[in-house]
Amino acid sequence: MAPDLATSFTQNNSFVNQSTACSCNSANPKILLIEDDFFLADIYQTKLSIEDFNVFVATDGAEGLSMAQENNPDLILLDIMLPKMDGLEVLKRLKASDKTASIPVILLSNLGQEYVVKGGLGLGAVDYLLKSDLTPREVIEKIRHYLVVNSPSDIPTC
Repeated sequence: MAPDLATSFTQNNSFVNQSTACSCNSANPKILLIEDDFFLADIYQTKLSIEDFNVFVATDGAEGLSMAQENNPDLILLDIMLPKMDGLEVLKRLKASDKTASIPVILLSNLGQEYVVKGGLGLGAVDYLLKSDLTPREVIEKIRHYLVVNSPSDIPTC
């Protein structure tokens, strides 16, 4: 896979869209986790809560899209294979809405095919993480990274 100017594969088994990032807007950033695997959702919710993140969980794409619009999270962790609406469609709709377009989205999936990765990053995801390659701790490190990258100097970092 040849990287282009905006996308690169990192040493931590993730694909990064380098043209997007944001800063958190509160002392306890709000994370929306859209994941239909209850076991994984529980693990991530617990780990994120321990790290002082406010976590909202949606178990299907339609619910996740609605929660994103209602809760204005600082970052979204989005699975691709979801009931009711797949993650790529959720991402497309998030980026098409003025209300949610600037929210950084990290795709967290077991799908690692190049066309899926490029498709997700092309729709505006800031990163693409393979679930099987990363621990929850490593995912949290990625979340913290995207909450502070390119943060304006007048906004406190997380």
